[in-house]
Amino acid sequence: EVGYNLCLNSIPYHAIATATNKWDSQQYLEFNSSCNDLRGIEHKDKVYMITDSDGLGYPVYCDMTTNGGGWTLVASIHENDINGKCTTGDRWSSEHGNSAEHPHGDGNWENNNTFGDVTHAASDDYKNAAYFQLNGSDVMIWHVPNNTLLQRYKSSSYFRYRTNNGFLSKQGGNLQTLFQKFPLKDNKYPKGDNGPSSSVVFDKGSKKNTCNFGTSTQGEVEPGYIQFRTINYEQSAFALCLGVKYRTNNYNTEHACVGGTSYHDGPSDTNLYCGDYSALEFPISGWNATQQLKTSVFMVFYR
Repeated sequence: EVGYNLCLNSIPYHAIATATNKWDSQQYLEFNSSCNDLRGIEHKDKVYMITDSDGLGYPVYCDMTTNGGGWTLVASIHENDINGKCTTGDRWSSEHGNSAEHPHGDGNWENNNTFGDVTHAASDDYKNAAYFQLNGSDVMIWHVPNNTLLQRYKSSSYFRYRTNNGFLSKQGGNLQTLFQKFPLKDNKYPKGDNGPSSSVVFDKGSKKNTCNFGTSTQGEVEPGYIQFRTINYEQSAFALCLGVKYRTNNYNTEHACVGGTSYHDGPSDTNLYCGDYSALEFPISGWNATQQLKTSVFMVFYR
């Protein structure tokens, strides 16, 4: 698909399908540990059954068409309440508030917890066993409007980008191993002590994706990348930067990265950094992300 500049094109915030979020259980294929095992066998983007390390089957969504297919949806980051700061539903940061007694978040980037389900991955947080069990080479991110039905995940996405350089294999094969190497800890690392980044290729959208961020944020980031574990001015850690990396000596990473820790200590507005979408919603001009970005879910795939 040809990339386009979202600054110049109007795209609806929500895609509503008339079909239901169901799949035919007879379409499951067993004894495969990832969608990559189905390459050359299956060719449709849909839900298949794979098995975990204990041999138990569970359904996953497979992208079987992008760059040869074989992509396994392992997680989605969703914000159920943009004004709720580390409240119920903020599984990728903390559900325990902005608290010094619980400073490092709930740990779901690093641990073996699972939650949500593939059917509702666009309307709630989602993490399956493949997140920490697969040994992948590359990672892919989709930006999908909230509440999109399963059958429309791909067609409704307005950004799709991926690494193509074996980035994930260099970090241990999955995001759990990456975040175990680069932990999400508050007040432990100096500002700018960021984790790894990689260039990405766009299958939908383009490097112009910075227009979804505030104008001040745009000046701090370099588009066409993905970056993990950034440390901001206040020494708070943030998990995933959306299609960008931060330029050297720029530290306001709460405005372009999602997920992270749960104790943000500093000026009075730092409590606004807490939550799955960090400070994408911010009251100061130049730092607030677009409504489109704030009402989307970010889906994570491995291959």
